Amino acid sequence: VATGVLTVAVAAVTVVWLNRSPASLPPAAVRVDAYFCQPADVPAPCAAPATPAQRSAGQAAARALPGVTAVRYISQQQAYTEFEQQFAGKPVAATVTVAQLPDSLRVTVSSTGAAQSVASSLAALPGVASAHAAVPPTSASVPGSG
Repeated sequence: VATGVLTVAVAAVTVVWLNRSPASLPPAAVRVDAYFCQPADVPAPCAAPATPAQRSAGQAAARALPGVTAVRYISQQQAYTEFEQQFAGKPVAATVTVAQLPDSLRVTVSSTGAAQSVASSLAALPGVASAHAAVPPTSASVPGSG
């Protein structure tokens, strides 16, 4: 299952940010992260950067999906702040800018069963570059936990 994986191209270096990894989720929380299109996503996977109307429509569509319990918009600045906190003191933190991180939706869903359906629905929306389910690890999937 994919987590909220974000790949950021910085010069010749590609940074993979495991944003909001499953281990950081509270127990029993299941989340889907949907990333809006930005200029770097054009022409693929997006035809154009997301518009304010597409962002609003994405939030409304997410709230209307079965199994969704909460929707939170994350601005580029908020994403950058989280990135800086996650990579504090590491060289990669100095190579990424606010403009390189997309704004997104952080969607909490009621079950792991609903997560893939919600991710698929959000990924199909205009203005959305990708959506990924972030499912917390179970004790059976965590090395050394059982």
